[in-house]
Amino acid sequence: MIALVVATTSWAQCFASKVVMQGLDNPRGLAFDAAGALYVTEAGRAEIPAPGTPSITVRGAAIYHGTTGAISKWDGHTQSEVLTGLPSFYNSVNGDVAGPQGIGFSSSGALYFTTGFGANPALRVGPEFNQLGLLMRVPTGSSTPQVPADVAAYEGTQNSAGGPVDSNPYQLQVHGGGVLVADAGANAVLDVKFDGTIDLVRTLSALPAGAEAVPTSLTLGSTGEIYVSQLTGFPFAVGGAIVFRVDN
Repeated sequence: MIALVVATTSWAQCFASKVVMQGLDNPRGLAFDAAGALYVTEAGRAEIPAPGTPSITVRGAAIYHGTTGAISKWDGHTQSEVLTGLPSFYNSVNGDVAGPQGIGFSSSGALYFTTGFGANPALRVGPEFNQLGLLMRVPTGSSTPQVPADVAAYEGTQNSAGGPVDSNPYQLQVHGGGVLVADAGANAVLDVKFDGTIDLVRTLSALPAGAEAVPTSLTLGSTGEIYVSQLTGFPFAVGGAIVFRVDN
């Protein structure tokens, strides 16, 4: 389990920190609501599946469906779980876990989050795995997630960057017209309108070292530009991680 800490001094000083949330299962994203409460997505737990657990095979590894994804909240005093039983999966070979990842709020208070995948969306067989690779929304006052857009399905039909078909919706940024999504598998930045329409903002080019650019997070600048971080793909060249700026 991983604890979340908050720095309480400036960059120019030595950090002092305190634990404000703990017992989190693979925390992936965080966002503040209008009242200042902190929400954290938890991808879920790496746990031995029970007999009969739905599974698929990805790159030779058995991937087991789970429901250990969650979203937790810290209101400045108390930690609580606001959504549990969210879709997740466990890779039995390398121990990877994926589930709820990016998170953000619209101006109306609706909560948006992504569910990861990291493979060809055609492999999402059955109703359990079709809950992965999505952008999800929880309307204000509700506790029931809805599915405004299937991000992985967009990659399956468009494959905007070329190469292997792969989708892993990661972090997001809600804006006035929709939700920007960094798809780390598709190497693309997408703009998902509130009505579910998906537009390609742009793909990220391969890096000089030959590795693919793997967009992991993004944020909007003051004049509409988008800053996109990427961690590089294989062969993971040392020093290869950079931040892209996407204008217009």
